[in-house]
Amino acid sequence: MRALPLSIAAPIRASAPLWTLVGAMLLFHEIPTPIQAIGMAAIITGYWLFSMAGKAEGIRFSRSIGVFFAFAGTLLGAGSALYDKYLLRSFGLERNTMQLWFAFDLVVILGLGLLFQRAAGLQRTRFTWRWTIPLVGVMLMAADWFCFGALSEEGVAISVLSLIRRSNVVLSFIAGAALFHERNLRKKGMALIAILAGVALLCLG
Repeated sequence: MRALPLSIAAPIRASAPLWTLVGAMLLFHEIPTPIQAIGMAAIITGYWLFSMAGKAEGIRFSRSIGVFFAFAGTLLGAGSALYDKYLLRSFGLERNTMQLWFAFDLVVILGLGLLFQRAAGLQRTRFTWRWTIPLVGVMLMAADWFCFGALSEEGVAISVLSLIRRSNVVLSFIAGAALFHERNLRKKGMALIAILAGVALLCLG
């Protein structure tokens, strides 16, 4: 998000259901249906369209560190969704217990990361207190509490839940246009439609 326009970073993250399906294929030997195969092709087409739009802004997908981080975060998020499903349904972990450990681990991991950045002189911005900081934390905890609740329900498909969660890319795309006045929105909009159509096909399949 630091290195890329929001109208590119958010749609990359929206493709997480594709990687969730790939993980299910590798771990649980699920075979994609023809509709899901078309959905995969649509998402890959969307990535290609984004690479074309990014070139107009000097962003090369094969060389951009921002694109690398966005893909890494997407892959890790997909893996996390699969692991969440396993812990809540197969392992039988209680929803609030999982929420507690999630919050604790988040503080420890990010806290250690911040201390390492300061010790190594890698911190790029000076810390300034804002009231939006605890607000972001509260919203993150609330979002995951609802997500864990959905995953803990019997019969909830992880692919459908991933689709619902990633529909927030539409709000991010609108924010990029309205708040940050980002460019090439027509090309990016076509790429976004291709990715959302592909994710919807994954769900339908």
